[in-house]
Amino acid sequence: RSSDLEEKQRDVSPDSVCLEDIDLEDLNGQSESDPKMKLTKDGSPVFTGTIEVYMMLVRPIHVLQATPGAGTSGRGRLQRCQSFFIPDDTVKKLFIDSNTTTSDVIRLLLEKFQISDSPVKFALYESRVSKLKTGGRKLSDGEKPLVLKLLWKADKEDAQCYCLRDHTEPFIDWNSFAVAELLNFLKMLEREETRHLEKVRQMHSLYREQLIVTIREKFIEMSEGTVAV
Repeated sequence: RSSDLEEKQRDVSPDSVCLEDIDLEDLNGQSESDPKMKLTKDGSPVFTGTIEVYMMLVRPIHVLQATPGAGTSGRGRLQRCQSFFIPDDTVKKLFIDSNTTTSDVIRLLLEKFQISDSPVKFALYESRVSKLKTGGRKLSDGEKPLVLKLLWKADKEDAQCYCLRDHTEPFIDWNSFAVAELLNFLKMLEREETRHLEKVRQMHSLYREQLIVTIREKFIEMSEGTVAV
């Protein structure tokens, strides 16, 4: 059985949306986005709004930073490239219009985070919150995310969303990094492993408590049944 996203993509495309038939007030009432979507003041058939993008990147990103004491004018400022892993729970809001394309969104995200990597290394996906890392559909360069958002069905349990992922397989050429950067990556991996193990321990502890309670209840039911007989 096809997923909701696949059914929607087959039956309705963003290009088929007629702006004259769109009730933005009704859509805004169903959405928690802020600011709300609205038509531009010049009367053109263009509207603006916000989208949220989850940063689901496996590979480290490269950020250009000004060196200390380089001045504030920006002219002649020395820059150095540093590498970082972006946490999975990072979400970025973008204010765009209905003409903004997938390529534009990727470029805006890179600018917001001052990422120096090429935009071709990234891809924008339409997904659900429960399937941020693997599920969803990859958007083509010319699609318009804000228009596509109009086609989403309200679902508070498992909302639709956008996520930025690595464009290719997560192969990392570690030889291209300096020793200091590699040591920093090791520390990041250790912290991530610690957080993950703690989540697993908490989950198993909860299951253990639930199992113990259930077993006790069953023993009580069995003993009461024996007495009744």
